[in-house]
Amino acid sequence: MDPLITPDPDRGQVVITRFECESTRGLLRLMLLHKRIKRDVRRQASGFIGVRTLVFWRSHTMLSISVWKDLDSIYSMGRVDRHIKAAKRTSQLRS
Repeated sequence: MDPLITPDPDRGQVVITRFECESTRGLLRLMLLHKRIKRDVRRQASGFIGVRTLVFWRSHTMLSISVWKDLDSIYSMGRVDRHIKAAKRTSQLRS
């Protein structure tokens, strides 16, 4: 069977991250934090092209779909202080 899309890392990278919260309140906190992190990533990470979020209120779930120039660009997000701090606190954000 032939694939519908042939992967080509030279044409960019897409990262999909799924966040699940235990409550609407937790989801709202996560959305606010994500907005702040997005602003810092735009300013500080190299090769960041854009991001979209999808929110599923009933399941308290959010998807973050980000597009990057290349794999090195994704790793540059590791230099964004707010992202590092948030990644260490993910369990606290769920409730």
